[in-house]
Amino acid sequence: MATTTSAVQTVLVTLRDQLRLRPGLDRVTVLALPGKPEDLGREHLVLATEIPSEQSYPFTSNNTKHEAFNLNGAIGVVMPGAREDAALDTMARAMAILGELEACLREDPRIGGTALVSELTEFTHTPGVTDVGRYHEITFTVRVQARLVSS
Repeated sequence: MATTTSAVQTVLVTLRDQLRLRPGLDRVTVLALPGKPEDLGREHLVLATEIPSEQSYPFTSNNTKHEAFNLNGAIGVVMPGAREDAALDTMARAMAILGELEACLREDPRIGGTALVSELTEFTHTPGVTDVGRYHEITFTVRVQARLVSS
């Protein structure tokens, strides 16, 4: 009997590919997993920096299991400028990227059929200053539920 161990990789790749097609993210580096800092660019969305996961087996089936996991990811934006207006512009751009992620999940909560349901559940803002200018990071959690069936 063949089995599927986890839906995590399939969900990550499918969601990454869907996000890369969104016009609002055409200048954003979209990655499923973390890359090297020099590969991220001034605007990036990393879907998973950590992936807590749990699985359960229904009593009524020996070939199906349920999986629930979080994609704990991050959005980062860097813009030149030192004043507060630059900080607010950087925050607005990071929020626009988060909005694209949220819209993608709202339009297709099954992530191309790889999940039963998904939703953006929480996010945290971290603004800051670098030698280049202002940065804004948003860490977020996408909660995913999937069903795995052995054949």
